[in-house]
Amino acid sequence: MAKRRFRTEDDPEGEAPAPTASAEERRRERKRLRAQRDSGHLRGKDRMGLGRRALLFGLPVAVILVIVAVLLLNSSSPPCLQLQPIPASSGLPAFPPANTTNFGTTWCPSATSVLQTYPVLTIRINGNVVGLPSSIGRRTNYTSGGTPYTCDLPISTNTPSQGGLTANTIYIISPWPYIYTLGDFFQVWAQSYSTVDVNSSFPSQPITYTSTDLLGFTPTASDTVQLWVDNGPSNAGPNLDLDTLTNSNNAYPSCLVSVYGDNHSVLLTYGPTTVRVAMGHGMPSPELVTGGGVPDPALELYNSPTAHLGTLRTELALQGFVEAHALLWLTLRATA
Repeated sequence: MAKRRFRTEDDPEGEAPAPTASAEERRRERKRLRAQRDSGHLRGKDRMGLGRRALLFGLPVAVILVIVAVLLLNSSSPPCLQLQPIPASSGLPAFPPANTTNFGTTWCPSATSVLQTYPVLTIRINGNVVGLPSSIGRRTNYTSGGTPYTCDLPISTNTPSQGGLTANTIYIISPWPYIYTLGDFFQVWAQSYSTVDVNSSFPSQPITYTSTDLLGFTPTASDTVQLWVDNGPSNAGPNLDLDTLTNSNNAYPSCLVSVYGDNHSVLLTYGPTTVRVAMGHGMPSPELVTGGGVPDPALELYNSPTAHLGTLRTELALQGFVEAHALLWLTLRATA
């Protein structure tokens, strides 16, 4: 029978010490083996065993770390579309000259949209609802390659009869992920039409909107220009971002709806806005009075032939907003 070999420094893969070795020799050999293991000089099968154990332990840890990193990044990152201000070099959305034939570098290229949102804007001047005309942001007097070309700016309007959405819907359909504001919409409106008809007394008003001017109406001692967003007052003015205020769950990309929600309302008013208390049903019931001596905007809205559901929701919610704060207002007044 062949004798088993001792492992030596020159033969690290040798067999374990023979049983006939002295206790001192076996002790030294075990010490040497431990030193080899600590320094990484392991036999092949031992290295493979440790490798498998490291893989089984390390892989789940790595997966967990990746998931945590993704969650942390997403918690502070914007939704799946990075909205950005319109570059100063591009200027505001505008129609190209009438003799333009190459639209690739204009505000109305034939390109796939990356942003689609549909805010609804209601305008009231002293109780009169001013409807948005169709074809804001659209011109058809162009040719491209000898064929007619329609220029649709990223901000436009349509009509329900033409397959559009709710009346007074603003269509933001853009090949760029820009932030389009309420002021941008009025600027496009002014390019498409010269004046706006408010009523028979004001048939040719300028198309303007600033914090102190709405369609040519400016603040007086009794009338003011006010902006309401989701039934609450807003001081954003012309800088109001319309991209995040879609009134439709058909916005694209869908993450805009999941992050910012839908069914938003935007209301611009000019006229007196006061809160008075009327007694009814055994408890105070505030009413919002807007313009033209109309005692109750909800009643005026029901009687208006130009009223639509979006405006109805807005006005009723405005009245609810006032009612929610009436008790606090009366308490403060009583203790003053």
